[in-house]
Amino acid sequence: MLKLSVSEMFQQFLSNLAIDNAEQISLRYGEITVCLNKKFRDTESKTANSLQVGSYGRWSAIKGISDLDMLYIMPKGKWNDYKDGKQSQLLTDTKDAIKARYPKTTVYVDRLVVRVVYTNFHVEVQPVFEQEDGSFKYPDTYNGGSWKITKPREEINAMSEFVTQKNKNLRRLCKMARAWKNKHGVGMGGLLIDTLAHNFLKSTTDYNDKSFLYYDWMSRDFFKYLADQPNQDYYAALGSGQRVKVKQKFQEKAKKAYDLCLKAIDAEGTDGVNDKWKKVYGRPFPANQKKTADAAATKALLFWNNTEQFIEDKYPVDIRNILKIDCEVSQNGYREHFLIEMLAKRIPLLARKKLLFTIKENSVPEPYSIEWKVLNRGEEAKRRNCIRGQITPDNGHHQKNESTDFKGNHVVECYVIKNGVVVAKDRIDVPISWE
Repeated sequence: MLKLSVSEMFQQFLSNLAIDNAEQISLRYGEITVCLNKKFRDTESKTANSLQVGSYGRWSAIKGISDLDMLYIMPKGKWNDYKDGKQSQLLTDTKDAIKARYPKTTVYVDRLVVRVVYTNFHVEVQPVFEQEDGSFKYPDTYNGGSWKITKPREEINAMSEFVTQKNKNLRRLCKMARAWKNKHGVGMGGLLIDTLAHNFLKSTTDYNDKSFLYYDWMSRDFFKYLADQPNQDYYAALGSGQRVKVKQKFQEKAKKAYDLCLKAIDAEGTDGVNDKWKKVYGRPFPANQKKTADAAATKALLFWNNTEQFIEDKYPVDIRNILKIDCEVSQNGYREHFLIEMLAKRIPLLARKKLLFTIKENSVPEPYSIEWKVLNRGEEAKRRNCIRGQITPDNGHHQKNESTDFKGNHVVECYVIKNGVVVAKDRIDVPISWE
């Protein structure tokens, strides 16, 4: 069985990231557009007067996208009805039009938009008034109401133009970066990812005429670019130049990704290269087919049960929020350290300790649910047939109690699920040593 080349691996990786529910998404966009056209224009067109924006509109979204955006372009003649402090009324009228046609669907106003919640994704509908320069005025209900400007067409056009200039690499890099942020729990919005990818490719000519064969090096150089970015609160969006907020610092996790890329590149030509890239990009990166076949052939000979579950098999994953977990280490009822501090100081974590995993920060607005995964790794875990790895619901206290029973580089992960989608995640490595 032949190993995949670098080019083949990355082609398959991008294929695995392709959106698999585009027909359903288009159906929902059309349903919403019909409602609003009927309300404001007395027509039933499924396409006229609406604009798909956000990651989906820029063609940089990937499988599992949960947050879809659309603008509904209001008739110019309606401006006088809403211009004087009627921002909230405009959003309410938009909500009511959708709700009247689909009374069983969850629809509500959320400051700037109307949220329409479906299974596994939601659509943020923003009614807007088009301006002479092609920008749009949109309502903000905060503090009595105001009108603000958005320029999504400039962002879409900048993406399209740059895709051509950079041999189609921009959108592909944007998709790969989304897989990375989902794997490592980086709370970054789609426009920030697209802007950073755009800025990176603009900063170099190395990939102007390159394609899949060089995506290992492009990955390496992109994460180095991210790791070297200064700490700042916002970036100027590609095309429009509007401010894009940085919700969570990404430099540290980008540095880890850069280091993982170096290891993956060093492993090229070996059976372990796919697993190295999986550590960067997660499960969408293709597995080594030879190792998978060998593992299947020897499964009956295993003396331990592989009980690990994967969150991607339970829910779509679209990380948009911040989650940070911590671990308190104690013995005989006395707290000794926090695990992160121990690892930083290279203090070994020994057996017979109590571990309390807690949520330190969570930016996901309620309601939501929390689930945990505890995975034991190493030869001792196999010998005891105690791999674990099942994904279990939180006990209601946003914490999990464990103990250090045996040696191994174990892992604890925490997930926040909202509207059937994983929107935040974090992970702590738990390396247990012998006394």
